[in-house]
Amino acid sequence: MVHRLRIWTSSYLPLGTDTLIASAIASSISQHHNVFQLPPVAFGCSREHAAYPGTISISATTLAAIVADIIESLARQYIAGLIVVNGHGGNAVLTNVVQQANHPQALTKVGLYPSREDWAEARTAAGIHSSNHDDMHAG
Repeated sequence: MVHRLRIWTSSYLPLGTDTLIASAIASSISQHHNVFQLPPVAFGCSREHAAYPGTISISATTLAAIVADIIESLARQYIAGLIVVNGHGGNAVLTNVVQQANHPQALTKVGLYPSREDWAEARTAAGIHSSNHDDMHAG
């Protein structure tokens, strides 16, 4: 007997949409600023989507540990900076990880993109009039 795993989402978007968007933003940053791009971390905190088959979620503790370990590894290599590109609003823990990483003695300075302000600016520039909440998923 052959079992097939059917994976679908709650809308018309594939499961990897958040990763694809974040990767495209990271690629653009890399090209415009001639910096190295790390591979994406394709899992995040998505418990709010657990009812949809195919959704895989990790805890905020796990995500924080992964990103903190990456920052530590880069610091040991004397990498001066890291920009974390977040493609999913449920990864709110990243704000705390970045804040904690940027202590005065930190070898690697860390930024988080996009912020709520960045999203608002992009929506205004695009002429989008719906709210972030009304049009939050690949609007």
